[in-house]
Amino acid sequence: MSGRHVALLGVALLASAGLGPARPEGPARPEALEHPDESAIAITRVGTKSSRGGAVLRLTLSAAVASAWEEANLGFLAVRSYGKQSGVDTAAARGRELDVALPAEGCSLLVADLGRPEDRGHTDSWRRSRRSLKAVLCQDSGNPAADLDARRRAASVFLAKAGTRDEVRPLANPATTRPGCDLPVRLYADGHPAAGVRAVAEGPDGATSVGVSDAHGFAVVSLPVAGAWRVYFRTGEDRIAELLFDVLDARKPSVDGGAP
Repeated sequence: MSGRHVALLGVALLASAGLGPARPEGPARPEALEHPDESAIAITRVGTKSSRGGAVLRLTLSAAVASAWEEANLGFLAVRSYGKQSGVDTAAARGRELDVALPAEGCSLLVADLGRPEDRGHTDSWRRSRRSLKAVLCQDSGNPAADLDARRRAASVFLAKAGTRDEVRPLANPATTRPGCDLPVRLYADGHPAAGVRAVAEGPDGATSVGVSDAHGFAVVSLPVAGAWRVYFRTGEDRIAELLFDVLDARKPSVDGGAP
């Protein structure tokens, strides 16, 4: 699959895509890892392809969750695409780093429910998730029409309820958003609509918008610029649900910037 590359939705795009410098591989800076509101998982691209022909992503677990994957309370970790779901095996993890292979083409959704070490070993450990995460991931071929079609077809995966303990559920396809769009979302806590909570959208260069959910958990956030975005809300003092994706730059010749 020579010539293919990966657009990682929900993380910084590659510098070659013209959307700013790439995030270095491996763990983020130590001071960032201790921030209580940071993403549960940092996602970077590894410069290799898997035996399946797809990209390899490195998932770096936040130190705010656990110091190693083997110590975290893992309620749920899977990759979904087009009606298929593959559980992620953490046996090969190296501390907080875990490499995951994506399908050979198209878009996928990383879904996770994570808890702290003290949440393990209980009869209801699977209910004790502190961090619920969804990340939109697309592999683009460089054919703009085909890639945009793949993103559109993946809408059913992205818009469906994930089944995590807490959830930011998009009500419009995050893989085809453009600068200036509003993104409607529905927020869930313990599977029920979360009313009266702040949905925070954080984007490039400090861009931020906030929406407050109504009685049915509906909220709207603004996405004024292209690049990596994170929409999250706190369901309690130590619980966060988040959605990671990229807003596409409409000026680029390809849906992800047309990088070689």
